[in-house]
Amino acid sequence: MTQVEPPASKPVMFQSLRKIVAVSIGKLATLRITFAEGLVHVWALCGLAVSQPLYDRYSRRPVFFEIEGIQTAGLFGLAVMLSLVIPACVMAIELLFARCRPGVRMGVHLAVVGILNVCFALVMAQNLAGSHLAPIAVLGIGLPAGVVLSALYVGMSRWRMLLSYAAWGNVLFPVFFLYQATYGNPLSTTDARLSQRIRIAKPTPIVLIVFDEISGVSLWNRERGLDERIVPHFAKLASEGVWYRNATSVHPRTGQALPAILTGEVPNNKYEPQISRYPLNLFTLLIGSRDYSVTAFEPYSFLYPSDFDREKTAAPGVGVQFVRAARSIPSVFAHTAIPRVVDLPALPPAWVGISSDHEKMVVKHFGKLRFDWSSRRGMQMDHFLECLGSRSDVEGASKKTPCFFQHLAMPHIPWCYYPDGTTYLKDTGEEFHPTGGLGSLHEIWCGDPLAVGTAKFRYWMQLAAADRYVGRMLQKLKDTGVYDQSLVIVMGDHGVSFQPNHSRRQLHPDFSEDILSVPLLVKYPVDLERAPKGGTIDDGNVEILDILPTIADVIGMKLPTKPAGSSLLSVEGRRSVKRFDNDGK
Repeated sequence: MTQVEPPASKPVMFQSLRKIVAVSIGKLATLRITFAEGLVHVWALCGLAVSQPLYDRYSRRPVFFEIEGIQTAGLFGLAVMLSLVIPACVMAIELLFARCRPGVRMGVHLAVVGILNVCFALVMAQNLAGSHLAPIAVLGIGLPAGVVLSALYVGMSRWRMLLSYAAWGNVLFPVFFLYQATYGNPLSTTDARLSQRIRIAKPTPIVLIVFDEISGVSLWNRERGLDERIVPHFAKLASEGVWYRNATSVHPRTGQALPAILTGEVPNNKYEPQISRYPLNLFTLLIGSRDYSVTAFEPYSFLYPSDFDREKTAAPGVGVQFVRAARSIPSVFAHTAIPRVVDLPALPPAWVGISSDHEKMVVKHFGKLRFDWSSRRGMQMDHFLECLGSRSDVEGASKKTPCFFQHLAMPHIPWCYYPDGTTYLKDTGEEFHPTGGLGSLHEIWCGDPLAVGTAKFRYWMQLAAADRYVGRMLQKLKDTGVYDQSLVIVMGDHGVSFQPNHSRRQLHPDFSEDILSVPLLVKYPVDLERAPKGGTIDDGNVEILDILPTIADVIGMKLPTKPAGSSLLSVEGRRSVKRFDNDGK
């Protein structure tokens, strides 16, 4: 029997594309598009290729608007820029050639349409395959696709008619964007469970400090005790409280570990650390009780309800909001449409959650304080200590029980601190990727033991600086006379590893303790009879999910829903297994 091979699909596909392009070229001589129709088509393509992709990117970055202080007026200004000003500038190119010969005018029009089609195709290729393919492959898909779209525009009248109808998108896109940005803000919450007052039986001062990227075992000496040569103040706190030696994280990423700490719930990899995703968290519950005044140093997550910010800074003027929004458009669009085969302009710092409003933060003592996550950490530490001693009458804040929370990127990279708290490099966040780190995130250590060992030594120096800060914090609480009655928790969000040829974040069976283990030390109020005595070492199975249930237990707060974690004071509630999401692997 004769076997017949099936026809190859690729040649047929390319032949079809060549046919479309050839037919379109043949129709160029007879192509008739009125000037008005051409402007409508350009306006529609501006919406599809520029405005809508940017609306989509901006709607997924409420952090940017929050940090830049862009409110309703600024959002309207951004919509005007995207749906009117940018299309008008593109259409102005055609207006310049409106009185030229028909052939010249048509050539300019087709060039504009071609560029917009290529932009649209590149955006679609980025969205559909940008995370799976190399940038050059995305470019190889987007450019031919843009040529085909241009050929369809020339060769098919129905395609041009469809484009005329698509012009309505430039009316609908800003409407949807403004509605979502103003009424669907993921940085605010309307959870009905928060409308009712949360009852607290025994309001107790709370101090919770979360260090970032700190391995619990790196604090140990050879006898599995706290190494007083490196972390004497951690050891001091352990002698006055409880050290949960086997405490572990549930995720290697801060974006998931922080919600786990503040909600007691297993984090979702698909969720950003935003209040709309985690409405029932430590901040909303304490504020909902009306018994607490909360000061939250939250440089990375957005779990504090901004609507209740006691010292919320005034929004900038409309003109300033408009300028801040407009100046971000070129770089945001470049990262939206252009594959990274070339160096792209840097995104605004606020786009990735970095604030530069330090001057306003250092005079603020209540509500949410947002410093740069990985820079000026000395300033953050100093100001947190100042806040511990500040009890000003901000809307009656001094009459309420205080809760002080700080998420601090220590001993997280950049490594630039000596053990005494001074710096050998400027703490500007510029050296964010460690020397010896490889890969797209610079998280895979190279095979050179000397380079990795040097990185670990720098980490240890910064760990000692973090320990010094713990000592300053404890002394501040004692000086203000609130140490004995306070619930003090010092912990980490996730670990870090220093093994050549391996990830500093991903779990590996040969050294899983580096990533899993986090420090967790708790000093309970002296009048809490159920608390273990000072100096206790608890080797039970403890996770960062247990923090919120423990706080609720100490202050007598009934949580609206049952958390995944359990109180550290309840030994019976301990789990027999540990949970850890290794980046979804």
